[in-house]
Amino acid sequence: MRRLRQAMLAGAAVAALLGATVSPAGAAPVSVQTVLTNPRMSCDSGASEVWCWFSWDGGTAPFTIRWTFNGYPWPESNDASALRKHCSGSTFTVSAVVTDVHGHSASAGGTCTCRAGDWR
Repeated sequence: MRRLRQAMLAGAAVAALLGATVSPAGAAPVSVQTVLTNPRMSCDSGASEVWCWFSWDGGTAPFTIRWTFNGYPWPESNDASALRKHCSGSTFTVSAVVTDVHGHSASAGGTCTCRAGDWR
């Protein structure tokens, strides 16, 4: 038993020098994956322009973000947490989907009215 313990300690020392980790026999590696939660979007409009901001909690970087404006992809804002677009006096829908490195995703969206006048 003493020899086995000495061999395990020696193996751990070699692994530490090589930058590896040692786990008990039969132990599976632990992988922590946090899901994406609480997606939020807010939009503001004025001067015939719309700005929308998208945020969320959790997940594991890197993230991809895909935006749609009135149901059509808006690649100009892909991978950005904000969308900026010229608009003209109508109501429109905006949505965004974020996906993390593990494939977890969350989405948010809403409707906004384009205003030519002051920002609100």
